[in-house]
Amino acid sequence: MSIKTVFLLLSVCFFLFSCQNEESAERPISFEKSIITSELETIKIPPVLFKERMLICTDDFLVSNSATEDTLIRVFDLANMNYLGGFGKVGQGPSEYEHFVTSSFYSPKGNVIQASSIKYNRLIDLSVNEEKGLSKNMIDQFDTPKELLPFNHLYQLNDTAYVGAKPFDKEGEVWCFSLQSGKGGSLIPYPDFEPAVNGLGKSMLYQKQLRMSRDRSKIVISYYHYPLLRIYDTAHGETKNVFIEVDPSFYIPENVQMRPDGRNITNEKFYAYFTYLHVTNKYIYALMHVRDVFDRSTRTRKSLSAQEVFILDLEGNPVLKIVLKDWMHLFTPTVDDEYLYFWHPEVENELYRLPIGKYLN
Repeated sequence: MSIKTVFLLLSVCFFLFSCQNEESAERPISFEKSIITSELETIKIPPVLFKERMLICTDDFLVSNSATEDTLIRVFDLANMNYLGGFGKVGQGPSEYEHFVTSSFYSPKGNVIQASSIKYNRLIDLSVNEEKGLSKNMIDQFDTPKELLPFNHLYQLNDTAYVGAKPFDKEGEVWCFSLQSGKGGSLIPYPDFEPAVNGLGKSMLYQKQLRMSRDRSKIVISYYHYPLLRIYDTAHGETKNVFIEVDPSFYIPENVQMRPDGRNITNEKFYAYFTYLHVTNKYIYALMHVRDVFDRSTRTRKSLSAQEVFILDLEGNPVLKIVLKDWMHLFTPTVDDEYLYFWHPEVENELYRLPIGKYLN
């Protein structure tokens, strides 16, 4: 039997096993321990952050992903918050990005970041050179499968496979692909709340954010239209649903149907729940800000709740709730879960740090 045949058989077995994952349902959880941001520390920085879309921490650096086209990535030294420089711009060149996909911007290990565009997914190792300052070394690049376009949430699962969210698909919302062959199969099926909705409708109904723990043991999904987190155990192929307890007056969609033309869902007046997500090797950080239906005339949503970060362990157990100020919608935990860093969109020369480690231990 050839090596190629053996690999094919192993891949088929892997995907078949993955599709058999057992899903457990839980009662809504609540959080007994809660804090506010009274201990927030202010850190002065150069005025280099403008239109940030995401923050992440590596072992030694705080890294931002910007919407500016000339400098997509900016790097700070976590030890002293010195600004080390930036890189990456929008373009078609070999080191440029035709479009930045923030959902796949994270640090899988050490000081490596995954910086993904629509076409390419790059692993870049960051370091500091005493003479030249910030150094960056691209250690790997792999193409985005066409099945995951235009949105992918793509992460490398191991040395031979990666996972991503497959849009408009009725079989599953997360797929696994072989790095060698580029072929894949369904890994995590959609929640089965509305079986009458087709693949297109499910992509709209189950809008999500997808993150992976740094040790790749857990894949976590948070939902925009449901107060729901799903935790997938990559070793055992099991999915756990974790509903967060919300005010009973906050509407959760029910009896959603497809329109006769099959191109849209009948009930589009959904509330917004989870809007931001981070996962470390110990904890899940999910930002909930319940908002009313979208008002097209003003292009805004009415806020129905305070912004709160729910911190859970990787088994879905509640640990801590943090009540945030209105502007605190962009944050990142450090890899050791000691601090949360925040960026204020209206303050150009400051970052903010909240100590949280003492509340988690």
